[in-house]
Amino acid sequence: MLQHHWSHPTSPAGAGWDIVISNRVRLVTETGFSARAAVGEADVIRVVVDDPNAEYDFKTLHRWYLVETACPSGNQLVWNGYIGDQRIIRGSDGILYPTGSGRVWELELVQENTILGLRIVTGADGNRPAETAKARLTWLLASDYLSTVHDHGLIDWTGLDAFAMDAVDYRGQTAADVLRDISLISNYNHYARYNETYQEIELACYEPNTSTLDTSSLAISNAAADIDLATTWPPSEDTVVTRQGSRVAAGIYLPYDGGSVYTYSYDTSYTFGFRDVAAPSANVKTETKAKALAARLLAQHATQDERVTTRIQVPAANLGDVKHGQLIDSVKLVHAPGSWMTGRPARVVSKSFGRPGNLTQAVYDVDLELSPAAGAPSHASTAQINNNAALVTLPKAPGEGMLMVMVLNRAINSDDPWGPTFTDGGSNVRTWTYLDRAWALDPTQYGGPGPGAQVAVWYRFAGANEGNLVGIVNWGTSGALGATVITFALGQTPTVTTKISDTLYAGNWTIGGATSGYWLATMALQRTAYAPADVITTTAGHEIANFDPAQNPYNDSWHYVAWNYAADVKGTIAVNPNLNKWGRAALGITIPAAVL
Repeated sequence: MLQHHWSHPTSPAGAGWDIVISNRVRLVTETGFSARAAVGEADVIRVVVDDPNAEYDFKTLHRWYLVETACPSGNQLVWNGYIGDQRIIRGSDGILYPTGSGRVWELELVQENTILGLRIVTGADGNRPAETAKARLTWLLASDYLSTVHDHGLIDWTGLDAFAMDAVDYRGQTAADVLRDISLISNYNHYARYNETYQEIELACYEPNTSTLDTSSLAISNAAADIDLATTWPPSEDTVVTRQGSRVAAGIYLPYDGGSVYTYSYDTSYTFGFRDVAAPSANVKTETKAKALAARLLAQHATQDERVTTRIQVPAANLGDVKHGQLIDSVKLVHAPGSWMTGRPARVVSKSFGRPGNLTQAVYDVDLELSPAAGAPSHASTAQINNNAALVTLPKAPGEGMLMVMVLNRAINSDDPWGPTFTDGGSNVRTWTYLDRAWALDPTQYGGPGPGAQVAVWYRFAGANEGNLVGIVNWGTSGALGATVITFALGQTPTVTTKISDTLYAGNWTIGGATSGYWLATMALQRTAYAPADVITTTAGHEIANFDPAQNPYNDSWHYVAWNYAADVKGTIAVNPNLNKWGRAALGITIPAAVL
């Protein structure tokens, strides 16, 4: 059952209240309860409340929230916001109170994002020095200007620390203005949402394309075999994928306090055409910051934007399975081009729900606006090379346009180039682009030189019918080897950021990457038979494929093992000192995130 709550907290002015008034809200207006997750934008909706006995006196900024009691405990609050304008009339839509005190309220309800702009910065603390985006947001959340909004794990603090912001005096502006500056300089999205566990509003702030924060349990697919009506739901027949060309620009003009900068890209102009755009105004004070911001905006405008508008119908108990701002791990639209055909992650830009046409209370129509996202590395799979060949089987075939990264490791005593042949697992040759290699050899073992280790990387963008098999043949002279294939939901051409080619005894390897996108640390190490399986740890990373001693069928010290990690920020690889001090090599690779 959907319950409407009218609420106001206890204050020095008097006692508060929380009144359920569901039986007075007209069912025909229980449609379009929408909420957005787009740089603090607040949706506005409308309800009609019958008040035959003149019991209510609604006022602006009083809280209004909706609870669906059929949802699981702890996930029942499905909309939260505040009362805006009110119209008091005698009646409407055939229901009139022509005499006496009876009346009808037409209420404007504003989504909770509006709380971000309610308070004006007035104190001297609002005169901010040059600082990182992390420091600025830390100040804001601790200030009086955003004291009712909290951090409960949806803020990427590590990423924010990488963005430098100019000194700005925010006095006379609002907390929403500060957040918009942070989003502009970092490309992070921000929005407010009520946290039912903590019973308070929390702030989300992260890079929406690459972050895996705030993930929904729901999936969408119009492939009949996927639909189970429990976690995977079919989209409506009128689902639309829109490619919005208005975002594309080959030139960016950005004014700042003291001048302006202009930058351009011939590559974008050749792909689409030459169009300039003026960047939104920002509290940027220096030419250096302005150039950095313009360059980032130019990269954003190098592709068309995509939006999916769709409707799913879910039982009342599942209404809370997806929320505005959340990442849906898989949206499969078999009629759509590109990686939509095989399933890809997408962010919920907005969610709107309401009664279906027959006004039943058993199910809801849920309208979603979705934006493509990169998400985490989609799949990783490994294979041990034997007899000069290997076959890597991915758990799922990559969709067209997905980035595939191949990592090969081998034992070899010279830094010879590689020339393997890649196939589709059968007789058809696949073209992979060679990226780079690293090699290390211990010069002193057994009187020197000792065994060496080599790691190399190739990549390709998946074709329309890629399949889930990758064959590797004609390997060349080498010892027992490892192969790893990692597929990313989205991506651009990877680049090598760190190359380590020496004996590198146990210690920390800093193999950082870009602040946006993924970095992949891959290494070849010869282990001892006694080395523990957990030889590698990372900061801000997670293991996606691992050749550890338990996976090495030879179980001796002469065969090589490989570790591959991915993260969305810079990190450090720590090598366990129990590792053998023989040859080892590593590459740090950045896979930038992009919307195709």
